[in-house]
Formats: sequence, structure tokens, C-alpha cells
Amino acid sequence: MKSAPKIFLALSLIALSSMTFGQQVISDQQREDVSRILNTLASDDMRGRSALTKDIEHAADFIAGEMKKIGLKPYAEESFRQSFQLDKLSPKSNSAAINKKTIPAEHIISLGNHVDLKWDDKSPIKIVNITSDADFAQAFREQSLSKENTLVLVDPSFEASFVRFGQMLSNPKFIEDSSIQKPSIVYLLTKKNQKHSTFILNEIFKTFRFLMLRELSPEKVNQMNM
Repeated sequence: MKSAPKIFLALSLIALSSMTFGQQVISDQQREDVSRILNTLASDDMRGRSALTKDIEHAADFIAGEMKKIGLKPYAEESFRQSFQLDKLSPKSNSAAINKKTIPAEHIISLGNHVDLKWDDKSPIKIVNITSDADFAQAFREQSLSKENTLVLVDPSFEASFVRFGQMLSNPKFIEDSSIQKPSIVYLLTKKNQKHSTFILNEIFKTFRFLMLRELSPEKVNQMNM
């Protein structure tokens, strides 16, 4: 399977290659074809062509039509699509409380592929801060690559960015092998912070609770096959 950007590039190259050979002159029709293909795939109607979403279907149908028009044939299956199955992980609920004070749901972001996750003040997890003087986007990306379970405490000054990131990351995601567990990274927007990393929550909080639930379901995916 290849990503939508790669398919986009490949189709563009095919169109360009049909335009030029040696010193041949590019015809007006060829220019129009290239412009039409690029403008269609880049249009707002394609909604970003995000892979593994319904938004890619319209773009895939258009690309398949262009391939058939120039005489290409499917490689392995009867169509230009490739069918395979992935596990779909859909968020159900996130809840957290520090010292018995509930954290609003929009102030919680959880990453990882655990179906159920439960932490309390005795959980041995790493804790780090994103302070008000940090570059939030950069710090967020750095912590998302953590190799161990991590609780990230984010300064409230980043609320607008935090909520926007949370909305982008709240959609269901697809995973190839649900049996392979990756570290969980949980971000909380809270005034609570500490200067040094620790592995024991009760060294910072009197009480702490985090509960995350997701639904795991198999789903058949039909993507472009090139």
C-alpha cells in the first residue's frame, strides 16, 4: 500500500512524462490535462485525501479513472484497489482526577494503542512537564515519541493549542497488530507541576486517577494498489 501523497506524485509524474519526450513541444491539451489532475486532487472537495478515511475514496476513484484512461492495468487484483484488514481503535472515554479534582475531558489527550488503561497514584510511570516558556508543539511531539508510559503535565497557558491538538487526535485510528503494545502517553492540562521527572505519582499528588477506554474492532480497508 502506498500513501495518498505518493500516489498523487506518481500520477503527476505519469502526466508529465506523457507531455515531454526529448525536445517535443508540450501541447495545450497536455498542459490542460496536467492542470486538471493537479487542481482536482488539490481541491477542497477532496478534503485532504487522508489515508484510511472516507475522504480518500473520492480521490481514489478519480485516480483509478485516470489510470484506466491512459491504459494502465491493475497489478494484482481486478481493480486498482487493494483490500486488507486492520484493527480500528475508537475512543470511548477519558477521565482523570488529581487530588480528587476532576480534569475536564477536553483537557486530556491520550496516545498509544491500549484498549483499556488505568493509572493511579501508585503507578510507576514517568512524569514530565511542558512549562509556559516551552515551545508547545515541539515539546508535544518530543513526548509523543517516549519509549515508556509517560504522564505529561501541560501548563494552562497552552489551553487553546491543547484543545486543538486534542480535537485532531480524537478520531479513531487504525493499527496493524493490536497485540503489540506501545507506551501510553497521557497529556493533562493542569496547574500541577514538578521540577524533576519521577516514577512515583504519589510523590507529587495525594491522589491521582486516570481511566481510558477504547473500542477495538476489525475493519476491512480498500485502498489504492500501485
